[in-house]
Parts: sequence; structure tokens; C-alpha cells
Amino acid sequence: MQTPAHHRIGCEGAIQVTTGDTPILAELDKPKTFKEAAVALGVPYHVVQRAARRGLVPSYHIGSSRPYVKLRDFINLMERSASS
Repeated sequence: MQTPAHHRIGCEGAIQVTTGDTPILAELDKPKTFKEAAVALGVPYHVVQRAARRGLVPSYHIGSSRPYVKLRDFINLMERSASS
């Protein structure tokens, strides 16, 4: 069950979209494992793995050999694909 999204107006007057206590936009920039990204995007694991391997989205290594990706990079990829 998903928590409904809420809108909050911050100190500077900017609207911040949140799910529970976590800002959705902050989640887009948080490094995710391939499995976490696949679940969040609703795609099979191999789609995330192939996109990173082919260089369509950057992958990051944080202190270990496990690669991470950011959801924002996939959104940017989809936007580029839609505009071409």
C-alpha cells in the first residue's frame, strides 16, 4: 500500500512534494542498487542493468564494487527518448 503524496510549502515558499516524511524529489537523487531502482521504476532488473552497462545512464560506485544508479537519470533518459 502506498502512502498518499502530500504537498508542503517550505520556509522559502517552495512547494515540496512528499510521501510520508520523505521528499519525492530527494528520492530521485538518492543512489539505488539496480534491484531497488528496478522496483521503484516498475521494470525488470535486467532493464536497469543493461541501461547502465550501455552507458545510457551513469552508474556510481560508493565505497564498494556494487553499482548504484539514480532514478533521476532514468527520468532524464525517458524524457530524451520521448523528445526524439
